[in-house]
Amino acid sequence: MPPTKVGDHLTANIALHDGRNLTIPVTVSAPRASVTLLSKNSQPADSSVITLSSSDDLPLSAPLTFTLKTAPPFPRSGRVEVETVDGTLRSVLTLAPSGGLVLQDPHTVVATLDPLRAFGPSAFGALHVRAIFPPRKRGEAQASSDLDDTASEDDSSSNWLPLGTLVRLPQLTTLQCPSEPAASCTLSGSSLYLIDAIAPTPAFENPSRVPDGYTGATLSVPHPAAAGTLFLKLRDDPKPVNAASIPSPAPAPRPTTTARVRHSASASSASSDTKSDKSDSTKYDSTKSDTTKPDTTKPDSTATNPSDTTPQSTPETHTHKDGGPQDDTTPAPPAESPAATPKN
Repeated sequence: MPPTKVGDHLTANIALHDGRNLTIPVTVSAPRASVTLLSKNSQPADSSVITLSSSDDLPLSAPLTFTLKTAPPFPRSGRVEVETVDGTLRSVLTLAPSGGLVLQDPHTVVATLDPLRAFGPSAFGALHVRAIFPPRKRGEAQASSDLDDTASEDDSSSNWLPLGTLVRLPQLTTLQCPSEPAASCTLSGSSLYLIDAIAPTPAFENPSRVPDGYTGATLSVPHPAAAGTLFLKLRDDPKPVNAASIPSPAPAPRPTTTARVRHSASASSASSDTKSDKSDSTKYDSTKSDTTKPDTTKPDSTATNPSDTTPQSTPETHTHKDGGPQDDTTPAPPAESPAATPKN
């Protein structure tokens, strides 16, 4: 190929696989500017319970910040384009006050993008980025309308650089699990159709698949090996395994069952009789105890009767004329025998 310079017009011959030859015009353009991606950062909100394991996954709902390093100075009229690989969605960032670009220095550009606002809730898939370097103005007299008409032809752009994969995250609220490890748990949340599968371990053994188009608010999932932590794959990028630490309320305690024993009528009667016998026995023992106590209000029957304590009269002794003592004791008259009843 002969030496060329920017702006030269050449003719190229192209041979097709079917044997045909085509001739097309070619214009020599300026070499593409060299641009490198220094860093990127996309952190979901603190309320998100999902930790993305791949640094290439970019949450749709989280602001994205990245830094580009350009070999030539980045012009004030330069642009940065972020686009889906299939070309269906595109966002353009500029150095305007609200354009999303900030110059750290002439060769370093910091870009900030809100993917959800720029692309909408249905955006997902791989993204790439490039820098656009418009040509310098050749004269102040050139109308701005003429520049707009020729901008797409004269602009110089860098190569496309891979930026990451845009993914959408479901909202996971609670995980309720019974105490039995073999029992399934109930996962509550919204947009659960964004989950491809859920497993209890990072090895992704025995995963539970989520049906296509699932719009329910709960899912039956395996019991996690670690309390409150499940592992899932997203539909927008089903290769990485991501951890989800989900709030898990303590399971309600089991109600205690109290056995009630019903007694038959005969048993109740027998029990009543037994209680009555015990009551009578108690009363008898009380009465017996009372009788053993001395009665201080009544005189003792064994005490000495006052009439019995009166001294017996001693026989009087009279002195007869002869001076000898004479016993004057009068013998008691003999007891009269009962009258005999005459016999007929």
